[in-house]
Amino acid sequence: MCFVLNTDLTEKEGQIAHLDRNRAHCDIDNVVYLCQECHTRYDKKSNRTLGFTPGEVRAYRDRLYQKLGHHCIEMGITVRIHRDRYEAARQIIEQAKVALRRVGLDVTVREGPAESK
Repeated sequence: MCFVLNTDLTEKEGQIAHLDRNRAHCDIDNVVYLCQECHTRYDKKSNRTLGFTPGEVRAYRDRLYQKLGHHCIEMGITVRIHRDRYEAARQIIEQAKVALRRVGLDVTVREGPAESK
């Protein structure tokens, strides 16, 4: 929030805030790192004012991520299969690629021998 409100990119001590205010909900889209001052303002509640809304904090976070080039998230899935099930797994992965590309996602699949365990 400091970046958007004050164009401040300096490093600060802070805490992880949960946008829905539920500490058990730790999905990446529900958390944001806030400096102490902004976290206090976000959590502030009274009869007359409510600090920042979750939507405002999410928008501020997303603008900072865009500025820093952190607006993309890379996800990975490791599938470890026996060679005799390779073809069935490959077909399922191809279907998943098609579905992911349909919603505009960039998809890369890597495959190779599994490391020994």
